[in-house]
Amino acid sequence: MQHGVHRNGAEIKPNELDAVSTAVRIIKMEITVNRKVYTFDCSEMPLSEVLDTCNIATTGIAVAVNNKIIRRADWSTTVIADGDALTVITAVCGG
Repeated sequence: MQHGVHRNGAEIKPNELDAVSTAVRIIKMEITVNRKVYTFDCSEMPLSEVLDTCNIATTGIAVAVNNKIIRRADWSTTVIADGDALTVITAVCGG
């Protein structure tokens, strides 16, 4: 006799859908940009895309991720993940 798969004491029949295995898992990422929390429906995203999505103008700025300055040339290859903290610094002229 073949035994069925059990969950919480109840047998799951082969023709029944298992909600755990068939449900689409929604992954969210929360990051902080200049102390403001943003939530994204993904687990990671390139820094350049984060700046674009957050409507941050990229002219005359420097960006640090977790207190490390990221060169502009590396923005498209720097991956931002859940829990990261971004600091965007804007250059100001004058005196």
